[in-house]
Amino acid sequence: MRRSEIIPVLGPSKLASPLFSSETSASSLSPYSPATFGSPIDEIAIKFRHSKSRLNRKLSRLLCAACLLASTLWILARSPAQYTNWTYLHSRLPLGDYDYVRLESLLPDLKEKLHLERSSFPSPDHPFDPRLVAALWLSKLHAHFESKSLDLGQPFAIPFHWRDWVDMDDRLRPAQSWMVANRGRNLDCKTFKSQNSLSQLSCVDADEPQMLSLPSYYPSMRVAAPYVPKMAVDARIVYGASYLLDAAPPPEKVVFIQKHNAAIVRTEPHPRSTLGQLITEYTIRKMTGQGLVQPDVPSEINMKAEARRLFSSAHCRAGIMQSRALCVRTEHPDDGTPVPISEEEFYWDTAKDKIHENPPKYFYEADNYNSKINGAHFDWRFFNARNLSSIERKAALHKLVTTWLRFSNIVGLHTWLAHGTLLGYQFNGLVLDWDFDLDVQLTQTGLLRLARDYNQTLVVDVDGTGSYLLDVSPYFHDRSRGNGNNAIDARLIDTATGLYIDITSLAHTPSQLPPTRKKRLDELQRLYLQNEIDQRNFSKLYSCRDEHYYAHDEISPLRPVLFEGVLAYVPHNVDQILLREYPKYLTRMTHEHHTFRTSLNLWVSDEACDRQDVLGLSCKDPVTLLETKLTKQYTTGHLLRQASLSSRADELEGLRVDSVMGPIIQHRLQTLV
Repeated sequence: MRRSEIIPVLGPSKLASPLFSSETSASSLSPYSPATFGSPIDEIAIKFRHSKSRLNRKLSRLLCAACLLASTLWILARSPAQYTNWTYLHSRLPLGDYDYVRLESLLPDLKEKLHLERSSFPSPDHPFDPRLVAALWLSKLHAHFESKSLDLGQPFAIPFHWRDWVDMDDRLRPAQSWMVANRGRNLDCKTFKSQNSLSQLSCVDADEPQMLSLPSYYPSMRVAAPYVPKMAVDARIVYGASYLLDAAPPPEKVVFIQKHNAAIVRTEPHPRSTLGQLITEYTIRKMTGQGLVQPDVPSEINMKAEARRLFSSAHCRAGIMQSRALCVRTEHPDDGTPVPISEEEFYWDTAKDKIHENPPKYFYEADNYNSKINGAHFDWRFFNARNLSSIERKAALHKLVTTWLRFSNIVGLHTWLAHGTLLGYQFNGLVLDWDFDLDVQLTQTGLLRLARDYNQTLVVDVDGTGSYLLDVSPYFHDRSRGNGNNAIDARLIDTATGLYIDITSLAHTPSQLPPTRKKRLDELQRLYLQNEIDQRNFSKLYSCRDEHYYAHDEISPLRPVLFEGVLAYVPHNVDQILLREYPKYLTRMTHEHHTFRTSLNLWVSDEACDRQDVLGLSCKDPVTLLETKLTKQYTTGHLLRQASLSSRADELEGLRVDSVMGPIIQHRLQTLV
């Protein structure tokens, strides 16, 4: 209801009746007023009139509230049809959980015929393969190192455009029905705002020269900043991709990692995709190397093979930097010994830094109208959760944490599992079945090094199939909670889905204050009791910006363990920390509509298996059976490993389905047939 349509409700002081006047003159009195005659009957009559006026006022207020409620319901009733279910993106046949079950059952001989280790050069019908651009750059980097005419004065850098690394076509290609309804016009700012009821949105349209290098069906709208209010899922995807396409800065460097090895290369911004140029250069190198009159023209490339060639080269073995391109190899022990952390690594003197008073929010999420997709767990720039199945979500989280753990080990950061991720480790060494994000912690010294050396780095795991943006908040110096908008210090973000790892540091600051919320105060009291610490020693504790507090002996020395099959680290006293944060975790075997099935060693949804079957013996759900098959050996040994220490030699592969390969396998199967 518009403001002008709101029914005015007048109070007693606004009424013209002298009965409600604060100062009544004698001339204004009625000849029948009690002031004139003082009659009891007249007094009763006046009280009756007064009560009738109050009744009218109440009815007016009720009428106003009813009108307001009716207007709200009318708006809500029209909202789904207007913008909450706005559909723009092309329809595709998504791979659901049962499709992955079917693909996993393919015979090894058939899989071998598909040549899955190779990335095909793109054609219009090929699905996006994130390994392709990484493989081409690994090949070029190797050629750069081996070049006899190397110009050391010329810095080597990767011309970078997000379109090479992110599947833009999946995020920007319109549905045929939308194109017909809009008479074949491109999606522009005006149309996007009107069809999604986003009148306050700030955007501009690209001019014709900017659109020449892009597919003709791409939107012409360009955005330069996050937008907080909710959008439809398709609108969120288009909005984030439009930002990446035009306004998003490139990462400062790309780090290719493979187990113990890493290659670090600077980037330089490029106005358009360079994939075609990379393929041409690779083709020339391969054909020149063959030395034949009619050499074979390559049509594919193997990322892992290119990585092996690079990391086995003389330059990489020696760890030599050439033209700002650097190969490094970790020298940190991974033999299963605990890792002590000194108190100095946690100390942080905020007096040396300029602290922002309640700074603006830095990390923005992808809030949307779909209740099944919790946009709070996705970065707004890379959000692409359309039809994201549970297998795809868990596969993405598996690769996320694998990449973070390998990266931090290579560069020498002390990091450990925290919060819900630590809880998942304690049960079976896996991500919690309902989780959408991961949590890790590190020291304040580690966070400073992360921000100084690796902020805005794209991490590419050569053993996996993804790329991940490492983004550090500029407000990490301030260790107070403030307005609560910047409790997270850094994130590692999956560029394929927008899922992320929350990275927070623990710090000891001379001026740190007790928590401001009751839940955190109760948690702090439990810490005092557990550690037999006097409350006057509060200043000796470590805390994150979300007001979780820890004693030094609870964290150090870190224990090496396996998480998701990969070497990870957990705090020294896991039980004590979890009991403080989750007081019922030892006795509660049901959570978020899931039950821990002891014979399967898995958290399983109550929809997939009967909640009363705590063992899981009667569970016949194909997706659950597949996960049990992949993880049974690993989860069975989890309790035994908890009593000892793990090393890198204990790592296990193949615990999860590789969801990125799903569409590629599906496409090649169709081609083979």
